[in-house]
Amino acid sequence: MDIPEIRNLVISNLSSTTNSRTNILSCSCVSKAWLQTCLPYLWHEFDLRKFNKHQLRLRHQGIINNAHLIRHLSLEHMQFYEVHPHLQNCVLPYCRALQRIEITEAWNSVYDSGVARDRSEKDRLRLREWADIAALVQQNPQLQEFRIENSNVWTPPVAFWKALAEDIPALRSLQILRATIGQGGISSAGSNISHSVGGNTSNSSAAGSSNSNDGSEPGEDMVLDLFLAICDRVEELHLDAVLFTRVKTERWINGPTFSHLKKLTYFGRSTMQFELFYKALDAPGLRELTWGSSYRAMVQPAIIALILTPEIVKRRLALEVLDLQEVMPFEDRELQLILMSLSRPLLALQVKDSGFGTQALKELLQPRPSWTQWGAGSGFAGELMACHGSTIHTLNLQGCITVTSKMVQKLLQGCPQLEVFAAWEIKAVDILSAQIDRRRYDHAWMRPAWACRKLRQLEVFISVFTSLQEVWRLEAAQEYRAYPFATTTTLAAMTLPSLSAAAGGLEWSANGVGSPSMEDPPSPPSLIESERQLHSAVYRELAQLTGLEKLEIGKWRLATEYNQNPAEEQGLDLQLSSGLGALAGLTRLRELDFRNTPQYLGEQDVIWMAEHFCGMSESDGVRLRGRFVGRHIQRHRELEVLFKNVQQRGMPSVAERS
Repeated sequence: MDIPEIRNLVISNLSSTTNSRTNILSCSCVSKAWLQTCLPYLWHEFDLRKFNKHQLRLRHQGIINNAHLIRHLSLEHMQFYEVHPHLQNCVLPYCRALQRIEITEAWNSVYDSGVARDRSEKDRLRLREWADIAALVQQNPQLQEFRIENSNVWTPPVAFWKALAEDIPALRSLQILRATIGQGGISSAGSNISHSVGGNTSNSSAAGSSNSNDGSEPGEDMVLDLFLAICDRVEELHLDAVLFTRVKTERWINGPTFSHLKKLTYFGRSTMQFELFYKALDAPGLRELTWGSSYRAMVQPAIIALILTPEIVKRRLALEVLDLQEVMPFEDRELQLILMSLSRPLLALQVKDSGFGTQALKELLQPRPSWTQWGAGSGFAGELMACHGSTIHTLNLQGCITVTSKMVQKLLQGCPQLEVFAAWEIKAVDILSAQIDRRRYDHAWMRPAWACRKLRQLEVFISVFTSLQEVWRLEAAQEYRAYPFATTTTLAAMTLPSLSAAAGGLEWSANGVGSPSMEDPPSPPSLIESERQLHSAVYRELAQLTGLEKLEIGKWRLATEYNQNPAEEQGLDLQLSSGLGALAGLTRLRELDFRNTPQYLGEQDVIWMAEHFCGMSESDGVRLRGRFVGRHIQRHRELEVLFKNVQQRGMPSVAERS
């Protein structure tokens, strides 16, 4: 084990596992040789935002000694000046092999900080920071990703843009959130201030080297051209609330071409912001498109959707990933037109809080003759034409209130490559109905599965009972007698025609109600029996998803529902008596979320979960979310302690005992 190649192989495998940092730290304590092997992995990513002034002082020398190993550096605006004033002179000069830089800013910006300074001093401090950032960029020519996020809209000086455009040939990803491209506010125009970081000097007076003839401030057109030059080189571009001045240079009018762009994340509201977005849509290699903002939009979302839809449709994009975030809810017809216009099938679709409905669903599952080349390996027996549903592996419809339970069932059955799925709700009666429908097939291999067996993440509230449960008990007795297999149907979920189709040749009388070929049909099941069969049906299907890593069956509530009773609808009961034992085969499960569903678990139920879902103890963070015993907080805490104790003791699973 003292061979360097073996040590590297062990550490590289550990780095891809859950809780990898703890495991690598343990290996670094074996010997000096192991320590030297582990150091590059331990220092690969370094986040200065996690340390306060005292912690940085204690780790100061260690950071300096290992700064050359850092590849991904994360820090916060003004951190060096507010928390550790001399750190920028002691640490940054040693970071010369960075591949990714991420700079964020808390909402308590420099103008709202607790340090007493007048505005002019804070402006000079901001200029000094931009100069230090430019110097940091210049000394890392291998930089591939750069992300900067501001809580206020700042104006980076020319020196910053020159460093990104001219000194970083390997830059592939640029992410700018809340900034102004041009001059104004805090800028370096007319300033002779020079700042140095580790001996590198960045002179902010370079902004005055260019003048515009249309009344713009000095350097404004230079900044825009430098920014567009960067856009022509990067493969990933993320612009959120980036403002442009009114200058339109020749390069803006004739370009840019976005010749290397593959992934675009964008949000804007002004005319120039839309104009740049349309130019980026013409990128020949664009494969991933995200429209949305992490900040609250101040305009009417529906208006923007109406503007963007025809622009996206007429370009017939060859997208693989489409993400229309919840900041702008597209309507059902608009989503249908966008899906119809795409020139190739999607691999991922996320339309949270949108109007996704029957029209978009139809287009998602509609085969196309021109997509034959993508039909191979789609999972459809004898299918020669592909559709979006045959290739899609990620589908997020969370918050789409127009997506019904039956639509969820149809999507789970119609997407054979699905790995990640999120939706609002699916009713247990629809799951049972699908099981009944599958009995019509003579051969098991012909029966459509309830969901794709490749699912790794499933996020959907499973409603076991509805408000129509009592209606079923009182009024659906005739339907039950006509078809005894439908023991748990409701009038809303399974009507007479659907029962007739499921019965397969059952004789119905003229008034719509018939009787099977038996003299004494059984009486309707009790509510307890209905509950048992519903849970059995759900657990039977979930047990087939052996590749699940995340299962979220909690109730997702609207903001207007937070003052209501979270237990208005009964979710899946996680008790052994209800069928929880059927999930023993989900050995890969890492996260289970059952929040907002009333549970009344006992000690045996909790012990079983701790033994069989042992993967949750190996993962970082909280992987079991929900209350074991409804609103009884004290009892829940006792069971939570029991769950953790069983996992810490490492009790053997059932398979190991046998």
